[in-house]
Amino acid sequence: KNKGIDKLVPQAKKLLEKRLGAGYAVTVEDSESILGSGALPDCAIPTKVVSVLHPSEKPEKIFKMFLSSVPPILGRVAKGRFLLDLRTVDKAEDVCPS
Repeated sequence: KNKGIDKLVPQAKKLLEKRLGAGYAVTVEDSESILGSGALPDCAIPTKVVSVLHPSEKPEKIFKMFLSSVPPILGRVAKGRFLLDLRTVDKAEDVCPS
């Protein structure tokens, strides 16, 4: 687990709100990351995610916007929203699209 995640979460949320602007809803949620794919496909690790929603943009479009950033920012779409897992992030700036 990223030991600085509790400090990182509010920083990332604030930076994303500022960078994305009006219309985007940025929230923080508890979640799980699934470890492995073959040997341990059911092993879950607790994490924090930042959820990004927009009333007129589909989560898949938000996903593509982050992925096309330089450098690319990889998140996931789950339950109708775009999620960024902060467990592996060192700096809040690393989750903000260019």
